[in-house]
Amino acid sequence: MRVAPVTLRNFVSPRLWLAPAAIALLAVGSHVVAQDADAGAATGGAELAPFTYMAGQAVGGKTNYQRLCAECHGNNLEGTSAPPLSGDNFAHWIDAPVIDLFTFIQEQMPAGAGGTLSDAQVATIITHIAKVNGMAQSTKGMPTKPDALEGIRFGQ
Repeated sequence: MRVAPVTLRNFVSPRLWLAPAAIALLAVGSHVVAQDADAGAATGGAELAPFTYMAGQAVGGKTNYQRLCAECHGNNLEGTSAPPLSGDNFAHWIDAPVIDLFTFIQEQMPAGAGGTLSDAQVATIITHIAKVNGMAQSTKGMPTKPDALEGIRFGQ
């Protein structure tokens, strides 16, 4: 006689096990709205320097992204169980200080393990996201220290 495996899904309604995922998506969405409202205030209205990165940083970033982010955000940043990191979903970061995205990733990602990524890992992941979103590489690398990111924005 064959017995079906016992899983949480056998005992819990899909609405209950999908609820945490929905709550996480709502939290990210509200964070994005708050960031849009605060972007100008955070820089004191000062002009931000354009974002730059070197090809090598993006190569390392792709490796880090595939290992640490792709499971939820998709291999091509299209989003699977988490929001996409490209196109219109990334557009709200364009005029914001890079430090905002850096801090968000550093403190919140990977989901359930925030605070576990090094400054260098976060910086390279950001360069990969920038490359996939069509930002041109440069001969000047992205700083890896948070204090050096204060006056830099993505928009090129």
